[in-house]
Amino acid sequence: MPRAQVLAAPLLLAPVLLMPAAAPALDVTSYDNGQVQNDGVSSATNTNIMTGRNGSVERRSYFLFDLGGISGTVTGASLSFAAGSAAAPDTGLYWSFDSSEILTAFQVDTAPDTLETAPGSVAIFNDLGSGDVFGSGATSSGYNTDMNAFSFALNGTALADIEAALGGEFALGGALSDLSGQAFESIFASSSGAGLATLSLTVEASDVPLPAAAPLLAAGLGALGLTARRRRRRAGAAAQEGPRTT
Repeated sequence: MPRAQVLAAPLLLAPVLLMPAAAPALDVTSYDNGQVQNDGVSSATNTNIMTGRNGSVERRSYFLFDLGGISGTVTGASLSFAAGSAAAPDTGLYWSFDSSEILTAFQVDTAPDTLETAPGSVAIFNDLGSGDVFGSGATSSGYNTDMNAFSFALNGTALADIEAALGGEFALGGALSDLSGQAFESIFASSSGAGLATLSLTVEASDVPLPAAAPLLAAGLGALGLTARRRRRRAGAAAQEGPRTT
């Protein structure tokens, strides 16, 4: 093998160990979801996620995700909802006189286990729509018609919070951010069942540590040195024998 190829082989192989692994797309459905009214009324067994205003009552929703067994760097995330119908369990009906509504996802301080077991309080209602904004998306349909599927990307604040929650549980709140004063201005009416939201993640595995590449690099350099010594010995022997004549 030419010397240039001997040199290149170990040096090209070594950086490969330092490259991050391919980032798989992971879809995590909510293991629990529900809603809390502005008067604090809620139920731990109610999986309805109706969000918005119905008369004098406003509702905000919450979604819990199990991120156990996931590790790495979160480089992308989105929140999505499948189409609904009046035949639950699914995301239900569009219940608004407005032609479109905007759902905003919020950071929440309330612990996931609290939301799962005892979500009812005015403080939790406030928490579901007052934290850092994670992202928002528009959905549209006609009054009292099936929900259409929709999704939206989550921002860097959400990515940092999701990454911090990897290996455990993650919660976010949902609220309509463009309430216009209509008597009926809600989405997800008549919804029910767990798994109504899907959190789609792009996660890169951690880089292979530098020490893992060092033995390969050392072995390559050692092979290069051995080849050089052999070439010198052959050259010396040829000089002593004189030129070949046949």
